[in-house]
Amino acid sequence: MESPSRLIYTDAHCAVGLFRCKPDNPTFENTGPVRGGHMLVFPRTTVRITHEGGSPIVADPNTVMLYNEHQRYVRGKISERGDLCDWFGFGRESVSEAVRVFDPSVDTRPDQPFDLTHAPSSSSLYLTQRMIVHHILSDDYVNDSLIHEALAAILDQAIAAAYGSRPRRGSAEKAETQRAHRQLANEAKAIVAERYDHPLTLEQIAEQLYCSLFHLCRIFRQQCGITLHRYLNQMRLRTALEDLADPYQDLTALALRSGFSSHSHFSQAFRKSFGLSPSQLLGAPSQRLQEMSKNLIA
Repeated sequence: MESPSRLIYTDAHCAVGLFRCKPDNPTFENTGPVRGGHMLVFPRTTVRITHEGGSPIVADPNTVMLYNEHQRYVRGKISERGDLCDWFGFGRESVSEAVRVFDPSVDTRPDQPFDLTHAPSSSSLYLTQRMIVHHILSDDYVNDSLIHEALAAILDQAIAAAYGSRPRRGSAEKAETQRAHRQLANEAKAIVAERYDHPLTLEQIAEQLYCSLFHLCRIFRQQCGITLHRYLNQMRLRTALEDLADPYQDLTALALRSGFSSHSHFSQAFRKSFGLSPSQLLGAPSQRLQEMSKNLIA
């Protein structure tokens, strides 16, 4: 029998999958322990979930479920559609780091970083995870950096929602920690400045800075108010903007020279950022382009 779980994305840091199990499936009540990492699960139908040793939970699209790897649970039917959900798997260190902000005791239970079973799912959180799945399933080019940034964000948001409030920034952090975080963000910016015109990934930046990928994404976002992926893309796009004054510019060559994987990837990112395609600006007066670029960077 075909497994109800389908893996659609995986790398060394995370995994994304779909779970589709109808009530008439012989394994509907118990599909076995959780595999694939510590998980955030976003239900798309309503189902009753009972963690081993716990009380029943009504899991619906307004809820995000939290599962430790190897977690045992049973399922009960509510919707005739069965259990339809999307899941996101993370490594232990990534989850522990996010939980530690709210619960320092996470270090005493390394194999069970999630101490809570579920959290409310805000509209923005639900939309973000749906867009991740849509991107993976629909787009010709799967942007690893975009996925990593988005997954780091939904992990932080889900844990914050589970614990009821966001951490107070500044007062709870020691001065040396704040300095270290500022330095990490600045070092990441320096790497981007030197290598933005190469096919640079967030994973490569993290490796160069000797930190985890999700830690880098989280700290950069906190310190700079923008994701590292967006920061890198804006560096590439705003630099490429200057070259569009040349009416004979080869857009494919410009895309590759700017660090994008293809002309289509470049055009998609450009339109999303500036509201028009590169070809619509091709050959425009250089003075106008310079003014636009200056305003965007300011």
